[in-house]
Amino acid sequence: LRHHDLNALAEALLVQERNDDALRVAHNVAVETLRPIDAIDQHILKARIQFALGDAHDLEAARQHLRDAVPLIDQIAREGNKFLMQEKMLQVRLLNEGWLGEPCEALMPMADALAELRAFNAAAGSVEDAYLSEMTVAATRAQCQ
Repeated sequence: LRHHDLNALAEALLVQERNDDALRVAHNVAVETLRPIDAIDQHILKARIQFALGDAHDLEAARQHLRDAVPLIDQIAREGNKFLMQEKMLQVRLLNEGWLGEPCEALMPMADALAELRAFNAAAGSVEDAYLSEMTVAATRAQCQ
């Protein structure tokens, strides 16, 4: 199976709350063979699986998957895509950490940074909020007031 097929399977297993199986499938994708954006998305998938409550839940491992994706941003050719991927990674982290009940002292700096990234990307021409970052920021701010 190709990486898109494996990822579809991992997503299906995640929906079924078979997180250990989802993580095993996601680990079968060789990240080093992927283009930078696909490799970042692979790290994001693994993070989402490990943010989810269940047998594969590991908050620190989920955070590490996102940290592992950061250096890949420099390999993206188009500047606009670099900032969009940063927005996507931060949105995934903020959404999941908020859902897991992390304290507002940790969430608010991420929400502020995400709002800045969304505004920057919108000003640069990415008007569509593809990752629903504005909603995530608003929900975080409402939760932390």
